[in-house]
Amino acid sequence: MQINTSLPAIRGNKVELQLFTTLKCNLRCSYCAVDDSGALGTQKNTSYSVDELETFVNTQLSDKEVYFTFFGGEPLLNMKFIEEVMDRFPKSRFQLQTNGILLHNFPQELLPKISSFLISLDGGEAITNSYRGKNVYDRVMKNVALIRPHVRGLLSARMTWCDPNTTFEEMDSLLDTFDLVYFQFAQATGVYKSEDMVKKKLVIDKLVDKFFEHPSIYGFVPLMGITRNLVIPGAADRKSTRLNSSHANI
Repeated sequence: MQINTSLPAIRGNKVELQLFTTLKCNLRCSYCAVDDSGALGTQKNTSYSVDELETFVNTQLSDKEVYFTFFGGEPLLNMKFIEEVMDRFPKSRFQLQTNGILLHNFPQELLPKISSFLISLDGGEAITNSYRGKNVYDRVMKNVALIRPHVRGLLSARMTWCDPNTTFEEMDSLLDTFDLVYFQFAQATGVYKSEDMVKKKLVIDKLVDKFFEHPSIYGFVPLMGITRNLVIPGAADRKSTRLNSSHANI
């Protein structure tokens, strides 16, 4: 295979660094525990320092606009590392993907500095609790209400859509609490039975209908993306190229 060395290693001027703060988690979601391929809990915390991260950014990304996404496991189990990164890169943008259980412990003064919160749910209360544990849904919703007054960025429900009995109504109601809903089908086995996908398609049909009937932007991210790609042909290809060349997992 020939490599074109005349092309830059990273195209564009923006780079997202996805920082896995830890692989530990304070929940044991049923689909994750079954299909984690042995990764769950194998790494307690990051094995590199913030000094090393800064050296990497200064030497490899000095001409880029860098923003950080904190991942896990549950990233808030290593809040010290998150605070150190945010302190070291005060002009950067930050994004947090979390199960929401520890959001009440997030330092209030740092909440406005997070541009996007991605908070994991599986639908409504009963379905979320069936996958994530007793009272998880209620605890997450209380935490979201607690931090909402201090948040300047977006609060998004990152919904793992496993259960075929998830209704349109419970998905739609998430927008009463969150700015956006990003749903994705789980990678777990056994969730793509043909009869289950028929049920999910009926829900998607209702979401699409409301998307085009809604007087303003209906905040379901997958539908927004599909519509953009239909209205602006080629947008998906351009974005794919940009993302593939501008992401790094650390």
